[in-house]
Amino acid sequence: MTDTNESEHSQTSRPDHATELGSNEVSTSEQTENKKHHRPLRSYVIRASRLTTAQKEALATHWSTYVIEDTSNPLDVQRTFGREAPLVVEIGFGMGDSLAMMAKANPQLNYVGIEVHKPGVGKLLHTIEAEQISNLRIYCHDAVEVLQNCIADQSLAGVQIFFPDPWHKKKHHKRRLVQPAFIEKLRHKLTTNGFIPVSYTHLTLPTKRIV
Repeated sequence: MTDTNESEHSQTSRPDHATELGSNEVSTSEQTENKKHHRPLRSYVIRASRLTTAQKEALATHWSTYVIEDTSNPLDVQRTFGREAPLVVEIGFGMGDSLAMMAKANPQLNYVGIEVHKPGVGKLLHTIEAEQISNLRIYCHDAVEVLQNCIADQSLAGVQIFFPDPWHKKKHHKRRLVQPAFIEKLRHKLTTNGFIPVSYTHLTLPTKRIV
């Protein structure tokens, strides 16, 4: 989903509805315009990247253990972690180094990382297994859809967004993940006193605590 620290970070296709013409035929140009109109915007681009041998092995060996594949139904925290504990979600964890460190440093919390960048997912899977981090799981999917489909309202202790893609060009600003409407959606996911720390490469915003 989003890009964090030194890694490539990531952090929305639906059927097209053709407009009937008098002849019941749809022009190619109109079909193209309809596709543009109905295709959801995403805040990330999946770039082709080489996987290291360790990342490939981790994806093949540990995916089923630590990656949550159901992205259409609410997350069952008890079944996923084997316990109930405050849940923190990080959107766009990059290579996952800082997320792994946080999970190790806070064993009293459950963590879920969301990332679409396969090398980063592979790297974090390798770390989770090597260091036996039991309170960390992963979604390899679009964060907007995960939050909408899998995360219940008032269920999160916090949502972390570190170094999302800034989309510098003005024409791309609409692709930015961190926008008022998205933050408002996050607000509904938080418990009382939940937090949303957001950091950028050249700008760090103060932690927002929602009461």
